[in-house]
Amino acid sequence: MPNYDIIPLATNLLDYTIQRVKVKEPQYTKVKAYVMENGQMVEKELFEKIKDDGKPHFPKSQTFHMCADMQRMASAILQKCNSADGRYFETEYEERLKDLDEVIVLCDTLNQYINLSYKRKYISGDQCHYWAELVRPVRQKAFNWKRNDSNRAAALREAKANQELAKMGQMAQQIAEAPGPQPLKGYTSRELLYLGMTYFSTVLPEHEQHQQRRLLEHQWQCQQQQLHQHQRVPPRSDGKA
Repeated sequence: MPNYDIIPLATNLLDYTIQRVKVKEPQYTKVKAYVMENGQMVEKELFEKIKDDGKPHFPKSQTFHMCADMQRMASAILQKCNSADGRYFETEYEERLKDLDEVIVLCDTLNQYINLSYKRKYISGDQCHYWAELVRPVRQKAFNWKRNDSNRAAALREAKANQELAKMGQMAQQIAEAPGPQPLKGYTSRELLYLGMTYFSTVLPEHEQHQQRRLLEHQWQCQQQQLHQHQRVPPRSDGKA
């Protein structure tokens, strides 16, 4: 079942990321000073830069590099969580699993950026820990969601493959029984099996093709065994087994 609280968690992560990667601009204060103008001392109002408080912060040089990357990753995490939640599982399970995969990868990458920020002293140890603790539950929930839906998707893939197999069997039978010249007339059942495998290679993702080839082979062997059994033991004329 989907983790509905993953979206608020991802929103909190994005909010904190936006705050944390904000580059600290130099601050100035007004001061009065006397300057020489035309041989006379004139009082003027100037601006003096306030001394840095020494707290860790991202330098301006990282505005379009680490800061932009980290904010973009946090934003993408929230986007992919929303995308996965909006998928209709019965027909878009592959897309949902892909979205959740991307959430996990983005969380791992963002964690690496957080650790690098601490190593470069852009953030404090407390900030590093707090930030990482915002990433952790999002990743964990995405992982659990993907694991649960992967099991459901496997059942749907098998059902889809069985439907396609039954469809191919009906097509092959209709072609074999149809009168007149047929493109598949003369093909053995073994050859029709491999034609079915070729068909699956065009309608299924690559990672599913090997599994379906094995399923086709197994079902073909079962059909052959049943056929040989009927040939060896013909039915009795009285209808009894």
